Amino acid sequence: MAARYTDSDIQQLLAERKPLPDAYRKKLKLREKRGHCEAELSVAGAAGAEFRLIARQNSLNVLDFSVTLVETCAKLRV
Repeated sequence: MAARYTDSDIQQLLAERKPLPDAYRKKLKLREKRGHCEAELSVAGAAGAEFRLIARQNSLNVLDFSVTLVETCAKLRV
């Protein structure tokens, strides 16, 4: 079952500080995949939530990219 978030849950996640780990640029290495490059980095929130930073870049157009922040240890919210 998918996790459910209240507006308050979302507000808390947005407000939580998410400091990048030391030497994060060395850890965030783009790897070639089908049609794009991708990199992932684990980030611990200041209040204990765990996140994953996912960066993707199109192989043909470097200006076509996205960066996503995902909560990885979502508690089941019903």
